[in-house]
Amino acid sequence: MSTNDLSLDNPEWPVTANESSIQQFVEDLKSSPESKIRKRNDVYLNIKGFIAVDIEDRTYEVKYGENITIKCNISASPKTESVKWQKNRNGVKTDIKADDRKYFVSNLEYPSLTIVNDGETDIANTDDSKYRISCWRNLSSLSIVNADETDEAVYTCLAKNDSGCHSDYTYLFVRKGFIVVDLVDKKHEVKYGENITIECSISALPYATSVKWQKNRNGVQTDIIANKDDSKYRISVWRNPYSLTIVNADETDEAVYTCLAKNEFGSHSDYTYLFVKKGFIAVHIVNKIYEVKYGETITIKCNISASPNATSVKWQKIRNGVTTDIEANTDDNKYCGSELAYPSLIIINADDTDEAIYTCFAENDYGRDGDNTSLSVKIGELSIRILKKSYIGHKHDSVVLECVASGNPPPEAVYWLKEKDRKIIEIRKETNNSKYHVSNLPSLSLRIRRIDDSDSGKYTCIAVYSKGEYRSKPMTMSVFGGNV
Repeated sequence: MSTNDLSLDNPEWPVTANESSIQQFVEDLKSSPESKIRKRNDVYLNIKGFIAVDIEDRTYEVKYGENITIKCNISASPKTESVKWQKNRNGVKTDIKADDRKYFVSNLEYPSLTIVNDGETDIANTDDSKYRISCWRNLSSLSIVNADETDEAVYTCLAKNDSGCHSDYTYLFVRKGFIVVDLVDKKHEVKYGENITIECSISALPYATSVKWQKNRNGVQTDIIANKDDSKYRISVWRNPYSLTIVNADETDEAVYTCLAKNEFGSHSDYTYLFVKKGFIAVHIVNKIYEVKYGETITIKCNISASPNATSVKWQKIRNGVTTDIEANTDDNKYCGSELAYPSLIIINADDTDEAIYTCFAENDYGRDGDNTSLSVKIGELSIRILKKSYIGHKHDSVVLECVASGNPPPEAVYWLKEKDRKIIEIRKETNNSKYHVSNLPSLSLRIRRIDDSDSGKYTCIAVYSKGEYRSKPMTMSVFGGNV
């Protein structure tokens, strides 16, 4: 029906349009040369109503797993009675509406619809809702949550009022795939001078095609280039989780580190902050070799430099492969020192058991350090001398042969050798009997009882030390009244 069909006898013409369309219609009506009422100014327009639906974009796109809202603008007079959404996937149309407790609709004045994933809940706007529909005045919107391939379809917005109904549609395309980068800890800490490895976990479909690390220090962002011979950094991209290792950390490594990954679907990143724990501790023993005379006292100097201050100090001794902790300032008065106020070690009355490797350890809040040295115990010049070159005894009497040891340390044991007729026999304390008696240390004497001709001969005194044996010159024993 056109404006030419209008006449005084037929003044009505139904129009379904918006306000701008109606205004254009009135102008056309007055200007039409064929119109029988064009010269009349008293044109009365009885508007029965209108409704128009408009979706802003003909196509929408959303990444797999993300959310999207499709907006539908509605112009209507009188006001809209109902609004609904339809989904057409592969030629199958379904109304997105409330039924079977899968959906929840709020009141009529401001209607909204929530479509729930599991179809079991009737609570509106829950976190796991698949769809959310809302209407507010002249705007209806459809929100699709956690989009997947089943959401790729044609969506139609339909509105209705007393004048009629209208609709508009759009196509939703779901970009397949995903990529997620996760650094579990948002803060890492490393001690000054140590190494640290930061792990980056990547979930992606399809697989990540590139992974890189960035460093942001004081607002300056730089790409990290690693795996050079002199590299500060080492990057592992051969397996998940990927990792960044920072070598010999110092204050310039304190920064924000970002792991960035990319695949055909898109890119994603996550970051962490690295805090370098300031401070240091250094232990230094002045000399690498110490020497002390047997029986004397020696101090092994241990210097400690630390920030913050050292909280503990201790010494260890390694002798013949056996490690022992040294307990200083005890009742036996063997060791002194080994304290925070005086970390050096004092060894009193050194003997051969003190010959060992000594290590000084110190610790503070930053860490631990140690240094070692070796101690040798110098034995004084040792000698064994006889008091007499020859002895004469009477039969059936007793005689005492004597020798003297000089130097430190004293001998650990003593025994005698008797030589007669080119035969040599040992006389030891363990074999004391009614004939021979080797005295206890420190005496080095040999007593011969009820002597007879068989006791004549040459006698030699042997002193035993940890480092070997020392011999005296031989002395001669003659028996009066018998053969020598």
